[in-house]
Amino acid sequence: MRPKDVQPAIKLTLPDVQKQFEVWRSTKRRRAPIPEELWQAAVALFPGNSVQQLSKSLHLSHADLKRRVLAKQTDTTSEAISTPGFVEVDISRSVSPLECIFEMESENGIKTKLSVKGVNSFDLMGLANAFWGERRS
Repeated sequence: MRPKDVQPAIKLTLPDVQKQFEVWRSTKRRRAPIPEELWQAAVALFPGNSVQQLSKSLHLSHADLKRRVLAKQTDTTSEAISTPGFVEVDISRSVSPLECIFEMESENGIKTKLSVKGVNSFDLMGLANAFWGERRS
């Protein structure tokens, strides 16, 4: 449900943005920078049009347009990546029981293999000390 004062986003087309640039160019002062709103409109057309096509159709610097497109993609990506999130997984209520296989071999070639099923915690260091502790002295 949206508030009444929020307007839906209007999807601009290349001809719409071309017209906006034509109007601006016909009224601009000499050497005036392109307004940010026009740059944003041009960049917004990128997913459906190539940078080459846009720069040619809108009479823009290819390098400037490409830099702005890349900057917008980086901003969007970094926002998605940097959004903090935390997912807690309660393994004590796991549907399937925990299953681990421990394999150890001593320096003199004695081997052991232990399969543990359905145990949520296991003292691996205790097992290792018991296996290697007495044989190393």
